[in-house]
Amino acid sequence: MALPDSLKNRLSLPLVAAPMFLISGPELALACCKQGIVGSFPALNQRTSEGFEQWLIQMNNELEALRDADPDHPPAPYAVNLIVHRTNPRWQADLELCVKHRVPIIITSLGAASQVVDAAHSYGGLVFHDVTNQKHARKAAEAGVDGII
Repeated sequence: MALPDSLKNRLSLPLVAAPMFLISGPELALACCKQGIVGSFPALNQRTSEGFEQWLIQMNNELEALRDADPDHPPAPYAVNLIVHRTNPRWQADLELCVKHRVPIIITSLGAASQVVDAAHSYGGLVFHDVTNQKHARKAAEAGVDGII
């Protein structure tokens, strides 16, 4: 897959800083975005959907301030990792928040890629899907994801 057009000229490197469980949050993601790479964090690193929404607000506000301060050198976009598996009771509520706050990139894991693709594409967002084998990569591609991890 080629780099999506919406990412061209926005990255210093075509790199995503991994959404690390218990480690990644807005501070780390923002530091990455400031350096021109996609910063990310798992939605579940915030213990509630309400807290997760506050993180999205923080990300969008701080990135907007950076764009306003230096329009010639905008920061890279950020990504949220959603575990879209039936064992995650929050994933649909968190997806709705991603749509509401127009998360630029959603990284999906463990299924349901097509529903997320439709939701993200509705506002111009991208979906990258995390896979472990060729079979899952093919299914993700068939679901219309923009990238495979």
